[in-house]
Formats: sequence, C-alpha cells, structure tokens
Amino acid sequence: MAIEARSEKIGAGDATVDHFYLTLIAASGAVRVIELTPQLSVRPLDGNLQGQLDRYLELLSSTHSTGLRHLTLDALDKGSASYR
Repeated sequence: MAIEARSEKIGAGDATVDHFYLTLIAASGAVRVIELTPQLSVRPLDGNLQGQLDRYLELLSSTHSTGLRHLTLDALDKGSASYR
C-alpha cells in the first residue's frame, strides 16, 4: 500500500493541482491504482491492520518534524502485515 501525490499543470500558466493516488497490491498479485477523492473512503477490513495504521498515524502526528515519512505495508498472508 502506498500513497503518491502527482502535480498536474492547469492551463498555460504555472498553476498546478495535486492529485493523490492509492496503490494496492491484492493477494493475487494484481496492482491497483485508485485516485483518492473527497468522495472516496478507504479502510482496512482487518481490525489488527487498522490498529497498526492508527498507531502509526498517531506517531506521525505526534512528531514535530516536517520531514517526509514513508510507510510500506507488506501483506505476508491473510490477516498479517508488517512495516518497513
């Protein structure tokens, strides 16, 4: 699972708009890229994974650094995940 921001130029000027994309790898190995919009809601079905994501996001919000944070989730098998 990854989230990527892509900037797109608007018109002939220097104006840009950011689009955010969620990349998921299914258990079958298929890669899906979904544009995140205000109308889209995504949540893990696995309660343990949701708890791990909540703890990670809480950790990010508690840090005072404005540096880049990178999250990589590896699905090892059904119901388990790890962070790198």
